[in-house]
Amino acid sequence: MVLELKKTVFISLAGLFVSLSGFAQKEHYAIKIIQDSVHLPDSNHVVLLEKRLFRIQVELQDMDGVYLFAAFKDSIYKLNERQPIPGFKDLPSMSMAEEQFNPDQELIISDDGWAYWFFDPKVDWHRFDKEIRVSGKQVIAAKSVKQFYLSSSEKILPISEVVEPLYLFFISAKENKAQELIGELQRYKIKIAWK
Repeated sequence: MVLELKKTVFISLAGLFVSLSGFAQKEHYAIKIIQDSVHLPDSNHVVLLEKRLFRIQVELQDMDGVYLFAAFKDSIYKLNERQPIPGFKDLPSMSMAEEQFNPDQELIISDDGWAYWFFDPKVDWHRFDKEIRVSGKQVIAAKSVKQFYLSSSEKILPISEVVEPLYLFFISAKENKAQELIGELQRYKIKIAWK
């Protein structure tokens, strides 16, 4: 009887582990804001930073990339979980070109354009900082930010001169075989306030 009970418990725990492992492998992403090598957790989607270099770390699990809307206005950021993203199906065509390997350590700020941060092992470039970590279907990459490129005026704004909060809105999406967006997978937003 005890042997049967132990066997049943073992099989149940093994099944639970396999289920949780499968869940953990499901496609998703995680975002971390890092300054001075310290991960700064958000409080109600707000992170408080010094006005100097910081990094946006992106962890991709079983997915190619994420879309990012970065602005000093909260037009997209203020959307709740159920509100549709304006122009959702057009996000790929609204994605702005960024430098390979982020040599200028800058983030594009736009009121209507999106960035697409991705990793594809078949190409020899990406939009993150040069060094990334790949382990199976997991990619950990970062984008260092010391300045902002204002797309509307085509000017550079150093972090030290920023006055307004920075609103970051990330989204991942499902694609069909024609690479058209057909559904939202995950969204995450962070407001960066400055000390």
